[in-house]
Amino acid sequence: MKKIFLYMLAACACLSFAACQNEKDIDIETYGGKGLEFLHFASSSDSWLVTESDDSYVYNVVVGCSYSYTSDKTYEISLGPATTGVEGVDFSIPTKSVTIKAGDYLASVPVTVLYETTGEGFVLELLLNVEASLINDSYGNSEVITVNSDKITMDWAWLEGNWTANDWNYYKGGPDGDAYTAAIVKVSETECIVRNIWGSGADFTGTVDFENKTITLPGNQLAFYYAGYSANFMFVAVNPETDYDVYDDLTTPVIGTFSPAGIVFDNYDFLLSGGPYDGYTYAGGLRTTLTK
Repeated sequence: MKKIFLYMLAACACLSFAACQNEKDIDIETYGGKGLEFLHFASSSDSWLVTESDDSYVYNVVVGCSYSYTSDKTYEISLGPATTGVEGVDFSIPTKSVTIKAGDYLASVPVTVLYETTGEGFVLELLLNVEASLINDSYGNSEVITVNSDKITMDWAWLEGNWTANDWNYYKGGPDGDAYTAAIVKVSETECIVRNIWGSGADFTGTVDFENKTITLPGNQLAFYYAGYSANFMFVAVNPETDYDVYDDLTTPVIGTFSPAGIVFDNYDFLLSGGPYDGYTYAGGLRTTLTK
């Protein structure tokens, strides 16, 4: 199918390791760059859940090197601008560096989260402070971690109101523009309006299920009319296992899953219908994250 904006899907390695879990082997051919010399986190984003049963939660953030060195290499780690947690209160990083041993490809940075002092949730961004020549654009040099806590109660008081929205575009493997404001408006105990996703200005009617922590937006909802293309924009679900411009069933709903950290609407698209551009994809492969 044709697209208005055709982006290459950048490889996005999404693999991480908890100290309390069995670590898996990383496929160096996939995650290491096939011999090219660069460094990156094993995951560009992650989500951790800290519960009351965790006196302290230790997580190993994995860093991968695509080149096997003959001597140990140490690289500095710093906090990125997306960090909302308070170091020493919400989390601690004993050593802000990572050392990859000679002959190895992987190392990790331990991060500790203390349940008793952690608030309802926060974001932690880690940066690899390395020279530009060691950064591969497809992977980047940061990992954004959303830390959730079970201290928060998710109900209408939490759900309704304005949210800060960020879009991720799978075609280009990165953020799709700057943050903007979306909103959720209560219609009834089980129904809501999700407003302005993707900055469309449109209202989408959804069903709320607090027990399963979801908002369901029926597929094929009219988004808005774009005069420049003389066509309607339809809000539809996509199947990432095939292609982001393949719509096997236009009635498939888009599911928003919420957690203490926010709401994520994943794998959806805007499809033009009617007019000379009928069947074109407008953006393609979007994931929208809502945070307070």
